Amino acid sequence: MTPTPLRALRRTALAGLAAATIALVGCAAETADVPDGSPGDASFPVTIAHAYGETVIPEQPDRVVTWGWGTTDAAIALGVTPVAMPFQAYAGDAEGVLPWIREALEETGEPLPTVLPDTGEDVPFEEIAAADPDVILAHYSGLTEEQYATLSEIAPVVAFPDQPWSTPWREVITITGDALGLRAEADDVLTGIEDAIAASAAEHHEFAGVSLAAVWDSAATFYVYADEDPRVEFMLDLGFTNAAAVDELDTDESPF
Repeated sequence: MTPTPLRALRRTALAGLAAATIALVGCAAETADVPDGSPGDASFPVTIAHAYGETVIPEQPDRVVTWGWGTTDAAIALGVTPVAMPFQAYAGDAEGVLPWIREALEETGEPLPTVLPDTGEDVPFEEIAAADPDVILAHYSGLTEEQYATLSEIAPVVAFPDQPWSTPWREVITITGDALGLRAEADDVLTGIEDAIAASAAEHHEFAGVSLAAVWDSAATFYVYADEDPRVEFMLDLGFTNAAAVDELDTDESPF
């Protein structure tokens, strides 16, 4: 579908969940070491509720496929390298790999996952099936119910909790932890990010109370981002306030 101009969209990239937020997760790949057969901190099976119902993950996943934004970063931060991940056209390199993802994998010596083809809003079902996943993490994505049903024939799928492209970045991390049996590690990663944000806010008192509008001008379309967007969430955490005009521009016409 074509996005609606002047709508507070939640789905355009800016490198997944943005270098300023989830990139911090990508840089933390050494925070968890998952030995073979480790149960993590969760007892499997694990059941995760989402917009399309509930997904049961019978045992701790070994082969993980990520789809959408942010889930690759979160998995790597927990010490789990996906077997396949999406091509990132925005901010990715020629191979569709985000720079902090490549850097994190090079630091740990992990091989680069299979990069799924750039199919836009379509899902590369055959390529995902070929990766033989134990779980598919798509909880920050635009996955349709039909796509979810098809993917569920391949492996358990974790969809977004409520609306497409609108999962708060903190929940991206904690849901990833729940799905992988690494919730305690996810909480540790989240604490590290929270501390980094708090330190940055403390160093820049001039941010407090300053209103802003996060926008993107692309070709003939001008996008305005609401406070549900992870980039805006991050700036609000730093002390900024969202411009009142942003809410006035929200027409509720976008399907996202």
